[in-house]
Amino acid sequence: MADFELRPARFAELDAIAALLRSAGLPTEDLDATMLDALVVVSNGEACVGVVGIEVYGSDALVRSLAIERRHRFLGLGARLVSAIETEARVRGATALYLLTTTATTFFERMGYRPHDRAALLLLREQLLLMRPGE
Repeated sequence: MADFELRPARFAELDAIAALLRSAGLPTEDLDATMLDALVVVSNGEACVGVVGIEVYGSDALVRSLAIERRHRFLGLGARLVSAIETEARVRGATALYLLTTTATTFFERMGYRPHDRAALLLLREQLLLMRPGE
């Protein structure tokens, strides 16, 4: 089994990350170099095989774009990425994490996340975006 490394995303990986997100059916419209500090990747030493991101809004954070290359799934990499991004959220001052998913509900429930009203979360995200400093 290959050794896997979790680390911050690198600029040179943006295209690979975008391709990975697209293959998982996730949006890439807002993916650019300004998001690098909000992305954690898992690498097999040769390539990025998984990614997760975070948006932090004060004490609230939104887990974004968890994707694992299909042939590397069921190796515990998703759990490792979620754990890493939860730690990053705490370091950035977040005390509550949210996410929106239509395909990974069972996975996130096993990670301790609980379902909430999707419409309410979308509204919360819009309100948080409006409060983002500097925009």
